[in-house]
Amino acid sequence: TQDAASSGAPVAIEASAPREDEPAQPAGEFRVDDFLISGLDFDFQDSSYDPVFDVPLTGLSFEVSRFTTLAFTEDRPIRVNAYLEAGEVPLGEGFDPMPLFGEATLRGNVSLYPAPEGTVSAGVRELALRGLRGPAGASGVTIGDGNMDATVRVRLRGEDGMKLNLDTIFRDLSVSEPSDGPIARYLGIAMPLESALFALRKTNGNIEISPPTIDVSSSGVSTAEIAGVATQAVAKEITLAVARSPLRVGKGVADAAGNITGNIPLVGGVTGGLFGGVSDLMGGGEEEKLPPIGSLEFFVGDANLRPSEAPKLQEAIRRLKDKKSAQLVLVHELTQADLDRIAELANPSADDCRQLAIGLRRKRAELLRTRDEVTAEARTRLLTGQQDEAERSLARLRALDAEIGRTETALDETLAMLQPGAERRAERRTREAALEVANARLAAVVDALRAAGVKKVEERVEVRSPRPRPVELEGEDAATAGGRVQLQMN
Repeated sequence: TQDAASSGAPVAIEASAPREDEPAQPAGEFRVDDFLISGLDFDFQDSSYDPVFDVPLTGLSFEVSRFTTLAFTEDRPIRVNAYLEAGEVPLGEGFDPMPLFGEATLRGNVSLYPAPEGTVSAGVRELALRGLRGPAGASGVTIGDGNMDATVRVRLRGEDGMKLNLDTIFRDLSVSEPSDGPIARYLGIAMPLESALFALRKTNGNIEISPPTIDVSSSGVSTAEIAGVATQAVAKEITLAVARSPLRVGKGVADAAGNITGNIPLVGGVTGGLFGGVSDLMGGGEEEKLPPIGSLEFFVGDANLRPSEAPKLQEAIRRLKDKKSAQLVLVHELTQADLDRIAELANPSADDCRQLAIGLRRKRAELLRTRDEVTAEARTRLLTGQQDEAERSLARLRALDAEIGRTETALDETLAMLQPGAERRAERRTREAALEVANARLAAVVDALRAAGVKKVEERVEVRSPRPRPVELEGEDAATAGGRVQLQMN
């Protein structure tokens, strides 16, 4: 017999049905490689509060990269970057006006399919809490002073849910409320708010709240439930701080008593001497104040420590070693000359970009060639049982992969500067590069402290978040001065 295929008769082919867990393939694609919104002048005021609640927004940069409708059916990461600035607000009698906050940021790199994976971080820096005293007062909370830095980092893990990290720093915080006030009730703490804040306050005056990582399942958790978990974590931090610091609470009481009774003219000064002795015994006596160290000066646009600044750094190291309770605060200041030089480096000409792209392509090709060699080497050592040598090859392979990733990122950013409209992103590139330089300078100081043998650097050295705006300088060298890192000893 002759079958249908060989006879030329039409053959019916049954199409396989799509799997239920596979999304329908889109008929086409809508793609936006780069979407940018820049600039903002908006002022929100709520006059129902006394004083008026004012939120002046003066700067915005919002960018979405690599968006495509295929991201809903394929693993296509989408990148989002947003930056918001606020204008000055009045802070009341005795306070100079200042920005409501230094900056608010949002950064994300997320794949939506098959389940959300990636990272998202949001934060606010230098939030002036007195700018919130209108809404706070309506709830019975009095804000005397303080500013806040807060960061939320989210790691999306697909079907495994997400991990949340919260970091909050309060500086110069002064807040009060009635007994069983709204903050204490919300946190669920069985103590006055002032006592909780005193237990949390470090020797440098800051309050840092960083609860352990919060695990959230993927079973449809609501925002309110996430907030509840975070609140419980903060309340636990307060409870632990109180448990750890009974002596410190006692020291605060003794100091207060010494201050109050020291001016009471009793016979022989018995009361003042008694409480003064108790305060000294618990560490509350007057200490000799050393002169300020000053700032470490840097060359314009450069992040390397200058040899001429070594004496200042050595003095900070000496004080940290001599006094185990001493703490150091590092504050970076950017100058206009810094910013001008960084703008030149972050925004090269079209010809420079083309030459840079050629160099980066060559570097990538060389790295890929080396990676192939190391991959073959690692495979051979694994097959022949050379475990130690194989581990070294695999470590080198991981380092090569990281360098290839950095090179490809640099190449993408270089080619992006050759695209139409790239000049509109010059301000954002300058700001990001300025923050990179500032963070590199701060890291150089911290590394020098570690290399000198300073103990517990992570606990004793506070690194303030840098700002991309230059400070105003005076004097003949103001126009040519480089940035600096202030060394503030506590």
